[in-house]
Amino acid sequence: MDNGLINGMNVFGSSGERWTTTFQPGKTYRLRFVNAAVDSFFAISIDNHVMQVISTDFVPITPYNTTTLHMGIGQRYDVLVTADQESTADAFWLRAVPDSYCSNNANQDNIMGIIRYANANASSTSTADPTTSAQAGGLESNNCFGESNANIVPAVSKTVAPSLSILTESMEFAPNSQGLQRWYLDGSTFFQPWETPTALQLVNGQQTFNSSQNVVVASTSEAWHYLVIETVETFAHPIHLHGMFLVYCLLGGELSD
Repeated sequence: MDNGLINGMNVFGSSGERWTTTFQPGKTYRLRFVNAAVDSFFAISIDNHVMQVISTDFVPITPYNTTTLHMGIGQRYDVLVTADQESTADAFWLRAVPDSYCSNNANQDNIMGIIRYANANASSTSTADPTTSAQAGGLESNNCFGESNANIVPAVSKTVAPSLSILTESMEFAPNSQGLQRWYLDGSTFFQPWETPTALQLVNGQQTFNSSQNVVVASTSEAWHYLVIETVETFAHPIHLHGMFLVYCLLGGELSD
């Protein structure tokens, strides 16, 4: 990749503009990070600040503190940051550093946004670039492992029944008949018209689906199911589920407003 963007913004060479936001000293802010990259893991940090991680992939977790957040592709994290560094500086770098173990980027050390502190003693907040330094240790590669599983503890635990039905799916990355690379799940690449989403089809009582919809139907409702996704691909790309609402529907849950 040539560059990386934060909220759709960054500089490259002599052009571009950095994403910037303003904190009021003493206040605590909730930031939502989404790694929308196709091939890059990122280490996220805010110079001089501690982040309290409170949620991952929309699931509230037992909060833990960190100065660096390692994010895989497709992952989401919510963090709390307190603006308590007004005695240090009035502007700080928000850094997104690609993990060099599995990510190549021509702008490796320059994917940054700016967090400014509102200055009550000046007519306006400073517009100069921050001069702060990166957090000591932590931005180096962690071999694209992401956050430690030991830290990801759901705030509400669930007990899984001892007997599970196992659903196995195979995944591959291969060219289609036109020579275009596509992801395949059990031999089918996904295609769904926007005007007829799968959820709407379920609401309308549809029971059969095209293979291109990649619908996995669980035979037993109101039960736990273990989905196993297998692949022989060698490059790093974590597997994550989109549309868990649909999975819930297929398991027999009721639809509600």
